[in-house]
Amino acid sequence: MRSMVMEYTSDPTCAYLDKQYMLGDSLLVAPIFNDEGIAHYYLPEGRWTDFFTSELKSGGRWYKEKHSYQSIPLMVKEGSIIAVGAKNEDAVYDYAENVTLRAYELIENIPSTTVVYDKDTTLALNAEITKKDKSIQVDVKSSKNYTVELVNVTDVTHVENGDFQVKDNSTFITPRGKGTIICSLK
Repeated sequence: MRSMVMEYTSDPTCAYLDKQYMLGDSLLVAPIFNDEGIAHYYLPEGRWTDFFTSELKSGGRWYKEKHSYQSIPLMVKEGSIIAVGAKNEDAVYDYAENVTLRAYELIENIPSTTVVYDKDTTLALNAEITKKDKSIQVDVKSSKNYTVELVNVTDVTHVENGDFQVKDNSTFITPRGKGTIICSLK
């Protein structure tokens, strides 16, 4: 957990934000501190995606939303890969087995990376995803099964070294063996 000013030192608005924070490099959390469920939060410059709904929002402005008891603003910064584990019933398990790598708003020619450690703190997965021209290149080094979800990407036409399926507003990619996966876009 880090205060907003530590992540966005050049954004003067972030200097005064004390009711929201960054969780790691990619997640912005805006807790709700009232009985009405009203969230009032600021997104720094860039494109942000709601983790739960995949709704895309522009940064550099304030948002006011109503949330239910089971909801909270959890926003993902553009160019992020979030590793989502396959199990919800235990806190300790093989985190890299059947993990889903969720890629958000990839930035042209800038690699997005993430790593996953196993329960013994050994590096178990290393991923790099890069968008170039009309393609997305996925390089994952892991001996475990995994899936890649390209959030809000539905214009994939062909995948080399993998199979793909478009569901809702995302494309899910399952690798066929080891090596680089190339996704062709419209």
